[in-house]
Amino acid sequence: MRGHDLRSDEELHMFKIDKPSEKDLAFFYENGYVAFPGVLTAEGSQGLMDEVLRNPQVSKFLQMTDEERSGLRKPHRISVVPWNDKGPFAQQLFDAPFVSSLLRAVIGENHYFCHSWARVAKPGAAGIEYHHDNHPLDPDEQKNWHIQMLYYPGGFERGEYRDRGNWRL
Repeated sequence: MRGHDLRSDEELHMFKIDKPSEKDLAFFYENGYVAFPGVLTAEGSQGLMDEVLRNPQVSKFLQMTDEERSGLRKPHRISVVPWNDKGPFAQQLFDAPFVSSLLRAVIGENHYFCHSWARVAKPGAAGIEYHHDNHPLDPDEQKNWHIQMLYYPGGFERGEYRDRGNWRL
């Protein structure tokens, strides 16, 4: 077991910043999204990847041969839904000062989390499609912000995130 697995959540350092800047928020309101490249610390990135890779579904998927995966509906990607067995790093994706500050700045004090997924993609996976949580069916809910937070602990390249058919980032 690695050393960081033994420490309490309060001692873990997931993010390099504690809150978005005014410029970040202005960009969000103008464009409908904001990206924070490099916001994860090296410790946070490695810890998050370790936790995801320890998931039995992910481990099984990654051990499959290309031939075995070719029979799957999505041979280049696995989604763990819901992702309930989070470790201390993944828990911080919801309640770290940076995340809480960002949500309060955009949504306000009253916000909740709908669900979380762990998605692992191999090279060749299609981009992420527009997700229904961002487009509520209830007309009253359409007045509220719905935020999809994506974390790429291994980094990403321009064009790897797709929203409403448009490549972003």
